[in-house]
Amino acid sequence: MQITRYVALALKARICLYEGTFRKYHANDPSTGKPWTTDEAETYLRAAVSACNELMTSKKYSLVSDPANVSTQYRKLFTSESVFTQEVIWARVYNAELNATHNLNSNFIVQQYGSYSLTKQFINTYLNLDGSRFTDKPGYEKTAFIDEFENRDYRLMQTVRYPGYTRKNNGTDTRYAPDFGYCVTGYQPIKWVIDDTSLDSNTSPCSTSIPIIRYAEILLTYAEAKCELDEFDETVWNETIKPLRERAGVDGTMPATADPYMIEYFLGTVTDNALLEIRRERGCELILENVRWDDDMRCIHIHIHEQVAFFAIKRHIDISVSGLVESVERLAGVSLFVGGELVIRIDECNRFGFGNIAVPCIVDVVAHGDSAR
Repeated sequence: MQITRYVALALKARICLYEGTFRKYHANDPSTGKPWTTDEAETYLRAAVSACNELMTSKKYSLVSDPANVSTQYRKLFTSESVFTQEVIWARVYNAELNATHNLNSNFIVQQYGSYSLTKQFINTYLNLDGSRFTDKPGYEKTAFIDEFENRDYRLMQTVRYPGYTRKNNGTDTRYAPDFGYCVTGYQPIKWVIDDTSLDSNTSPCSTSIPIIRYAEILLTYAEAKCELDEFDETVWNETIKPLRERAGVDGTMPATADPYMIEYFLGTVTDNALLEIRRERGCELILENVRWDDDMRCIHIHIHEQVAFFAIKRHIDISVSGLVESVERLAGVSLFVGGELVIRIDECNRFGFGNIAVPCIVDVVAHGDSAR
C-alpha cells in the first residue's frame, strides 16, 4: 500500500505513545544510563493524542463491524487477500499472479519454522460476552478446554484453535485439535493462518495481505495516551474501548472496579481501573501484531530493566515474576514469553556454544515459579 499522510499520522501516534510512556515509566535515559535531563513524557503523549485525534476526526477509517459476522470478521482482517481499507491504514499487499507471496502458514503450523504458543494466563484475560470477567467465575482455573470458549469474547476463537475448528484437507473440511507437537500450551494461534493444509509448506505460495497498522490501534493509542494524561473518562471509553469490545460481541459497558486478576497479571504495577482495561483490550485486539514486546518494554509490565544479553533458552518460559536468571545453560529451549504472550521466537544462530539455539533475553527475569514450562 502507498504511504500516505494517514499512514504517517498512524506511525507518529505509535512512536509518540512509546516515547511518552517509556519516559514516564523509566527513570533513566537508555542512551546515557542517567536520569532524563528534561521531562518530555507529556509532550510525546499529547503528540500521540493529537495524531490519533486527527485520524479519528477525519472519518477516513472505521472498524469493520457487522453483528452478523461477529464470529468471523476480526480474523478475516488477517486471512484475506484483499485489504480491508475501511480499517487497515497500512498493509503489505501480496499477489500470486505477480509472484509476490509469503509462507506465513508454515510459521504457525510447522515446528521447524515456528512454535508459537499462547499461555493460559493470557487466555484468561478474554472477557465473557456479557462483559463479566472469566476469572471471577469460581474454579475458572479448572475449566476444561472444550468449555473455555463458551460465551467468551469472539476474538478468542478467531485467535487460537478451538473445539470444532476445521481446515481444508484435500478439499474436505476436517477438524483439527491443537497440535502439541507444535504448540506446548494447547493454545495454538490461527489468527494469521489460511485454513487450507495445501498451503502449510514453506514453499507454498500464500498471498494474503498483511496489515501493519489498523484503525483499532489508533483507538487504543488514543485511549491509553488520554489515560496516562489523566484525561480519560466515559466519553473517551465510548469512543475507543466500547466499539472494539462490541465488534467482538462483548458488552461494552465500562466496568466500575479494577480487576484483581489483571492487577496480579501486571504484578501490582498497575491498579487504575481504566488503564488495566485498556491494556487488557490492547492485548486481546493486537495480539501477534508485532507490538507486544514494545508494550512490555515501554511500560515495564514485569519489572524488566533495560539491560539486554544473549542467553540460550531450553524450554518455553512464561516470564511473569522478576528475578535474576542465574543459570543460562539450564534454560536451554525454544521460546520466550512475557506477560502471557510469546514475544521472542528463538531461531537458530549458534551462540555461546549451547547447541544451535540462542535468543536475546532480559537479565532481570526468571521463569514463572522458577521452573520452565
